[in-house]
Amino acid sequence: MEYTIQEYCGMSRTLGECRGNANAAARLYSERYRGPRHPTANVVRRLDKRARESGQIKPGQGVIRGRRPYRHTIPTSVKEFVRFSQGIPP
Repeated sequence: MEYTIQEYCGMSRTLGECRGNANAAARLYSERYRGPRHPTANVVRRLDKRARESGQIKPGQGVIRGRRPYRHTIPTSVKEFVRFSQGIPP
């Protein structure tokens, strides 16, 4: 089961209070927020990494699925330009 936004925000706050120590943040979160489940230190580490790298809180947000965009390549020589203008693949 996935954590809610509120739970992820709580984890992020406790990680900040613990100055980036994920083990201490997981312990503090379990003491502070009583509930049926508590994150492990690895959950807190993944949250921190995801937030820093992609700016997303929940996993799977902002993932672009589907076909990659087609990018045109610019010909660098006259021979490549002629082939490109005639529609001949490289």
